[in-house]
Amino acid sequence: SGDRKARKDLQKKQKEAEKLAKKFQKEKRQEEQSKSEERLRRRLSILRVNSENATHGTYNMIQSEGRTYRTFTPIANVRQLDSESNAEGAKGSIPVWIRARVHRIRSAGKLCFLVLRSGF
Repeated sequence: SGDRKARKDLQKKQKEAEKLAKKFQKEKRQEEQSKSEERLRRRLSILRVNSENATHGTYNMIQSEGRTYRTFTPIANVRQLDSESNAEGAKGSIPVWIRARVHRIRSAGKLCFLVLRSGF
């Protein structure tokens, strides 16, 4: 009976020690989290001060306000241009500007394929 009581007392002390260890770890985590949050707040305040005079930020939508004077080639005509340049004996490829939206991106190994749609 005395041995059983001693074992129970030992188990209680071990549980109390585990509870204290968990409590200490929780407090330590909370302290570290509050420190990291404070560091983040300081960094953000520095960024705010530095960004007040910066040239980046929120911009208006482009909406074709400016003129680029680029000649865009319809997607349907790209193959025709390629065959014409090969017929003329041009080596390499001709750069063209295409105005389209990306419909889908597929990847196969190291290759990537874009499916472009000309309709907006």
